[in-house]
Amino acid sequence: MAIATAAGAKRVRQALLVATAVATLVAAGASPAFAAKGGKGATGGSTSGASISVPNGTFGGTVVATVSPVGLWAHASCSQNGLTVYEQYVQTDSFGNATLGLGPTPLWSSGAASCVASAGSFSSTGKFTAAASTTFLAAP
Repeated sequence: MAIATAAGAKRVRQALLVATAVATLVAAGASPAFAAKGGKGATGGSTSGASISVPNGTFGGTVVATVSPVGLWAHASCSQNGLTVYEQYVQTDSFGNATLGLGPTPLWSSGAASCVASAGSFSSTGKFTAAASTTFLAAP
């Protein structure tokens, strides 16, 4: 029974992460069809010489990722005790900035988290490919 419960909890976490990613894509201006299907044609800019920097932040706040070159997407993922509790994709603005929210989420109600941010683009089949990455912390 414990195995079935753990597997069910994992499926719920995965569904929540997908729902969060879809909501983020729609909020960033992607069409609902793109968000649901993985988005043909919604690619970012060139990934040659890509870089990303993100300052440490605080749970419940926001941080601004700085991405180069302009046109790429920022992807952030945070975890607590090995469990992914937050994931977000944000298209950068015309200055290469992307505002990332740091919770709360259904799986992240409080506390510190270790985070990874990537700069990259989406292929025509909707697969995100990271060209650069960095780590940052979300303090409690």
